[in-house]
Amino acid sequence: MAIPSIQSAILFSFLVLFLGPYLQTAKLCSCSDDHKVGNCHSIERLALLDFKKGVEDPSNRLSSWRLKNEDCCKWHGVGCNNVTGYVKELVLNNIKDMAQATILSGGISPALAQLKHLKYLDLGGNAFHSITDQFIGSVKELRYLDLSRNFFEGKIPQQLGNLSHLHHLDLSYNRFSIQELQFLSHLTSLEYLDLSGSDLSKTGESLQYINRLHSLSELHLSHCQLSSFPLMTNFTTTLSVLDLSFNNFGGFFFKAILNVTALQSLDLSGNEIQGPIPKAIEYMTSLKTLLLGANDLTGPIPDVFANLTSLECLDLLHNHLEGPIPLSFGAFCKLKELSLSTNNISGEIAEFVNGISLCRPNSLLETLDLGYTKLTGNLPYSIGNLKSLRSLYLQGTSMNGAIPKSLGQLSELEVLDLSLNAWDGELTEDHFANLANLIGLYISFDEKPPKPLFFNLSSNWVCPFTELFMLDLTNIVS
Repeated sequence: MAIPSIQSAILFSFLVLFLGPYLQTAKLCSCSDDHKVGNCHSIERLALLDFKKGVEDPSNRLSSWRLKNEDCCKWHGVGCNNVTGYVKELVLNNIKDMAQATILSGGISPALAQLKHLKYLDLGGNAFHSITDQFIGSVKELRYLDLSRNFFEGKIPQQLGNLSHLHHLDLSYNRFSIQELQFLSHLTSLEYLDLSGSDLSKTGESLQYINRLHSLSELHLSHCQLSSFPLMTNFTTTLSVLDLSFNNFGGFFFKAILNVTALQSLDLSGNEIQGPIPKAIEYMTSLKTLLLGANDLTGPIPDVFANLTSLECLDLLHNHLEGPIPLSFGAFCKLKELSLSTNNISGEIAEFVNGISLCRPNSLLETLDLGYTKLTGNLPYSIGNLKSLRSLYLQGTSMNGAIPKSLGQLSELEVLDLSLNAWDGELTEDHFANLANLIGLYISFDEKPPKPLFFNLSSNWVCPFTELFMLDLTNIVS
């Protein structure tokens, strides 16, 4: 009888030694609360369903979020890691999600703190109104956070400072109360920051924390009620986009940002900045977009722009600039948009148009806005060489003479405004020959001009523009 007992003991030892780990694993898998269906972990599925309970969803954007539909990795807006199955992204942006563009509202459930592997969260363009420190403090793997254009209010969660891996932070156009920015000092990986629409007027010296974001490439602080800004000393080679538009800087402001020579886009519109355009701007040779409209800039347009040969968009509208358009502007062959309207710009337009029309293979200019300036002279025939033009605004200047027939070759043109000038001569079929894309046409006069402008069109002429919905030809003789 002893032999069977020994054999049984040996067999039992074998099972424990060699199969024990597998038996233990099997037990854990069968008894764990966090089981998986497809790629979806049950804990995360329940967290998402708890979030849905607190959300008003009138268009049923979250209709796929159902308990019976157990694989949450297939739910709308949810993305999972293909290997681990953990939720890595939640994208419910109402602006970007064109297929289901209806606002979600409510609060963000603290249950989302269970999404500990979340890297990408985008809830922009909805009407969410509350978010907890508990949630923000738990998703420490976040790289991308967009809560823009919601109704969040109160203080910004200080737990944001714990998201040390964050690369993208957009809190713009909410109702946050921001009195200090110390949380930024911990976000050393941040590359994109947008706090536009936030009242930063009481942040004071804490604005200096922005200088600690050494990896920052885009900074957007539009409509922030700022009246001063710290000298930017740490972004000489990193910052490429800076938007400080529609604040309250006044006075002379450029010295705060002139060291940031790697900028590709600079927007200082609507700040009542005074004085001449500084010569030092010529060192920002990487600039592609420069927006200085709606300020109090004075004096002539400096020749420093000659060095900004990469410019694609230049907006100087609604200032008090004077003198001629610099000849160097004619060499801006990469320029797509130029707006000098509502200034005291004088001289003839011909030199600029003749210069930029020489760009080879073709000028890239799409928008030319020179309205309400003091430009004089004739519109040159070379205007027809600007084949990419979509919008041409020359209203309210002192230009005169015949309107060149070459305008009819601008087949991309959508808006043409030549009103309130002293044109004369006639308008023929050639003037409109290839303007099939025209949407708005304005060639009106406030009163009958000394020299009339005539229409000379044949009775069987077929109008080429089929999309036209704005037409003003007041006081033109037919």
